[in-house]
Amino acid sequence: MNSVELGSEYRFTILLLYEMLLRMSRYTLSPPSGAKLVFNFTNQLELG
Repeated sequence: MNSVELGSEYRFTILLLYEMLLRMSRYTLSPPSGAKLVFNFTNQLELG
């Protein structure tokens, strides 16, 4: 498996999780906390 494949797989997973979080935040009816969750999540991913 090369790094390009890994990168696209990684990006796909992030998009999937992002969409899931958006739906969750919509159900809980608190977009601010949902956005905060996504922000924290992406920061954690970037830090490793």
